[in-house]
Amino acid sequence: MNADQALQFLIGGLTVGAIYALVALGFTIIYNVTGIINFAQGEFVMLGALLLYSFSDQTGGLGLPLLVAVPLAIAATTVAGLALERFAIRPSRAASIVALIIVTIGASLLLRGAAQLRWGKDALPVQPFSGSGVIPLGGAVISRQSLWVLGATLLVMVLLYLFFNRTLLGRAVLACGLNRYGATLIGIDARQMSLLSFGLSAALGGLGGALIAPISLANPEMGVIGLKGFAAAVLGGLGSSPGAVLGGLALGVLEAFGTGYISSGYKDAIAFVVLLAVLLVRPEGLLGVRSNEVHTAGLDVLRRRGTARGDRARVNWIWLAVAAAILALPLLGNRFLVNLGVIVGLYAMVAVGVGLLMGYTGQISLGQAAFMGIGAYSSAILTTRLGWPPLAALLFGVILSVVVAYVVGRQVFKLTGHYLALGTLAFGIVVWQVFDQWEPVTGAGAGILNIPRLGVGGFILRGDIPYYYLVWPLVLLLLLGALNLVDSRIGRALRAVASSEPGAESLGVHSAAFKVKVFTLSAAFASIAGSLYAHFLGFIDPGPFGFAASLSFVIMAVLGGTATVWGPPFGALVIVLLSQLLQQFRDWNTLVNGLILMLIVMFLPQGVIRGVGELLAGRAKAPRDEPSAVEVPETRPIVEASALPGVDASSPRGRGLG
Repeated sequence: MNADQALQFLIGGLTVGAIYALVALGFTIIYNVTGIINFAQGEFVMLGALLLYSFSDQTGGLGLPLLVAVPLAIAATTVAGLALERFAIRPSRAASIVALIIVTIGASLLLRGAAQLRWGKDALPVQPFSGSGVIPLGGAVISRQSLWVLGATLLVMVLLYLFFNRTLLGRAVLACGLNRYGATLIGIDARQMSLLSFGLSAALGGLGGALIAPISLANPEMGVIGLKGFAAAVLGGLGSSPGAVLGGLALGVLEAFGTGYISSGYKDAIAFVVLLAVLLVRPEGLLGVRSNEVHTAGLDVLRRRGTARGDRARVNWIWLAVAAAILALPLLGNRFLVNLGVIVGLYAMVAVGVGLLMGYTGQISLGQAAFMGIGAYSSAILTTRLGWPPLAALLFGVILSVVVAYVVGRQVFKLTGHYLALGTLAFGIVVWQVFDQWEPVTGAGAGILNIPRLGVGGFILRGDIPYYYLVWPLVLLLLLGALNLVDSRIGRALRAVASSEPGAESLGVHSAAFKVKVFTLSAAFASIAGSLYAHFLGFIDPGPFGFAASLSFVIMAVLGGTATVWGPPFGALVIVLLSQLLQQFRDWNTLVNGLILMLIVMFLPQGVIRGVGELLAGRAKAPRDEPSAVEVPETRPIVEASALPGVDASSPRGRGLG
């Protein structure tokens, strides 16, 4: 690579990095005021781009001039951000960190699904702001639209600096970031500051979408840029606005040179490998300040009533009837139902592991599908390329998954709260990139064909019914094992860790070791499911093992309820059945999944199984007495916000661009 090529990659990297910086600034503003990471931030970028298309396009839109269309797109996106805070975040203010993460993930799916219904899935062209020409710069060129991107990002930085440091409203926002309760005592309405932060964040996302759309086209899938924005915010230092900008630019340049020196297919993997390294070495980021906060990520641990002993007591005639129905299903002679039952069983295995991790250790994994993929590809490669017996290949996949989970878990579980979510997300994306790009081994997008059926010696599981009768007894066995685990001394230690990690540590519980053990156990469950999946279908490709699949497993666990080991399999059944019922309306799948996720966390956080059980038992609803990430006491103003000039904005929370 010569100097001119390096300059061209630098220009491209800075352009993309500027968009990452805008998204990262949006994450930072919301986090500083509310303590929430908004996983729907990328969808604000998507909305800005698609709305600009609708307002400006001469054939498919209103044909408005860009001078009018761009502000309208940003304003409409801002309204979406305000609505998200008012109708989703505020009602969930008493929830835990992981619950709020899940609400914003649900909002992300909801917005993406709505966009697919409105604009379809095809990329849509948006006209550049000042023509499509390029300007020579040394031996490279820079497009006029890139100048708009870089110039607008610089202008936003200046305006945000002035807003946060020179206006009373901006200082009020900073005060909420420093101490929300203290801010209310001097008359600042922290709820309104929360609303303002979501509005500002959405406006930044809408601006980023409007700027990048002429370069990358507008489509409903471009919201994944939010993951890069989150990575940039953490890379620079979560809570630091200068760090968000630095992290965004650094990530963009890193991707550009990774594309030039290695491969464009691995650019995401390169970025997230570097991010993982930063998280493990310096989790506070490049410009952040180390925090001593310990976040418990449990969804409903503090609302949990009863124990696994109570769960076992509920294995009454109802559950026996369910088990009998499952075992009798093949007798109906419907091959489609048998196939569907096998898939439900395989997903249930993964969901049980996710449920244990979330409900009984208070942790969340956004990369669980990676372990299912490791199991599937281990079986596929060893049986088709090396001639291994399927059972031996399955066992190898389990061992490999457990080893990887142990190594990754030892490092990732040093992180807490949002950092843990990002760490598992980054791991999952890196593994999926390997599946998708390592063509000599994994077959890349073409996948691996002719995977043999599972068998031992001369006995081969031919047909779907034998597989069904293998999978479901195995699911029941895993469920019974999970029940025994959570009702043991280890289970009690796990619940202590989930409820209060510092408290558990003070009692002598080695929380990190327990979390790693459950993580490796959940990885083993997922690996078994992946191997069986590969041998059942006879073909695999990277599609079922990406971030969307990991989200689906979280949805299954949350829907059924992580407060009981029976909940996640029920969630798997519901999600698979819903996907089949919506076959004729496939475009509705994403929207429905997002809506389910949000509504369950907001109104039935204990999950369907526990919620219905309590309802039938005539129990009163559990009090929502958990500490809130955004809840503040109702107060009347007692002093004016002009009392804020002495606020120290050097804190990692509440910091402006200064």
